[in-house]
Parts: sequence; structure tokens; C-alpha cells
Amino acid sequence: MVTNKELLELVTSQDGDSYVFGVEVRPSESDPEAFDCSELIEWACSRLDVEPRMPDGSWYQARHCRTQNTLIEVEEAIHTAGALLFLFSSSPYEGPRPKRSHVAISQGDDRTFEARGRLYGVGFFDARDRGWTHAARIPGLDYVVEAFEPIEPPSPEDQAVSVVLPQLSYYAKSKGRDVRTLQGLLHARGLGKVLGKIDGDFGTKTDQAVREFQRRALIEVDGLVGERTWSKLLNEIG
Repeated sequence: MVTNKELLELVTSQDGDSYVFGVEVRPSESDPEAFDCSELIEWACSRLDVEPRMPDGSWYQARHCRTQNTLIEVEEAIHTAGALLFLFSSSPYEGPRPKRSHVAISQGDDRTFEARGRLYGVGFFDARDRGWTHAARIPGLDYVVEAFEPIEPPSPEDQAVSVVLPQLSYYAKSKGRDVRTLQGLLHARGLGKVLGKIDGDFGTKTDQAVREFQRRALIEVDGLVGERTWSKLLNEIG
């Protein structure tokens, strides 16, 4: 049986990766460049052949743990290496995806390892005072150690980075990872039908989706994704 030590060794090997909402990673990929919160957990469990299979989506993962009777208290999870910590704005067990939905992996020592968000990336974070609402052990995982520290977390000085939000637009012919992040956020805001596929190309459909989002957000409708639009998009997206 796969151990929590093996799982933590694998996930923490991705320290420093990027966060891209909605990104899909194949289990065959040994060293992906980006994750979102639930994809990191699904990928690691798939790589290690953890059974029963872990689904995608933090709310589905919470349901999976509930079905397998592995739910635990949040405080217990904070002290259990390899446990899952969830944050939901509503019940993950009934109805659609909660508006705010996030999952992290406990290090067992008041820290988490997680794909926290675009402004944070993938790495180690403080587990305390985060508002966790649910917790569970991963079904099919053998919890052989309570706390495991594979590497030292970066110092506050090393963690201090200057975050620059790029300006994106159709007329600038924007492409690449930042556009994929933008498209993932638009999709999460319910604009998937307008947007179409997430392809990293700021085309006419992305332009239409941006303008529709700006209308809904009651900000200037100009198709330019600058500081104001990024701020509205990133609000409450974990």
C-alpha cells in the first residue's frame, strides 16, 4: 500500500510550480509545470496508483472521502501528514460546486503543501487560521508517519516576490500561460460557453468573454485585462 510519506515526497517535488485554474495534467507526466488545487492531489494519487481512484475537483474529492468513511476533524488533519484540508463556502455533499472551493495537503506540522492560487503558486504555506471547513484522510493511503518534512520551507525573505499582473488583450495578440490562466478564471466565473476552449490564445471568443465579465462586474468594458479586471477575476478564486 502507498504510504503518506511517499505521497508527500511526490507532491513536494513540485514546489515552485505555477498555479493554473482548470489545468489538466496526465498521470504519465512525471514533472508537470502547473496545477490547480485538486489537480495536484489527483495527479499524485494517480502517479502512485492509489486505490480507490481519487477524482478531480475538490468538492468531488470531499465526497469521495465521505463515501470511503475517511472524514476527520480539521484539527486532527492539521497534525496528520498527508491528510486533506478543505475549504468550502457551502456543503460539498449537496448541490453544485460551492462558489469557493479549495483543498490542500497537510504536512502534519502546522503547514500545508498546496496549489494555492495564481498569486501564490505551488508550495508550502501556513495551515493555521485559513478557515478550513472539512478534512479527511486519503482513502487507500497508509498513514505510517504523523509528520514528515522532506525539505525546509523557504524563508520569508525567499518567499517575498514582486507579483506583476500582465496586461492582456485581443489587439495585443496575447498568448501563452497568462492567457490560459485568464481563460481558466473566466470559465470558473461561468463564461465557458462564451469562451470556448482553454487554449492560451486571446482570440475573439476570449475577447467576448472578457467584455461580458466586465459588464457583469460593473467595470469599464474595453476588453483590456489590466489591474482592475484581474482584481475582480481573482477575488475569491482559490
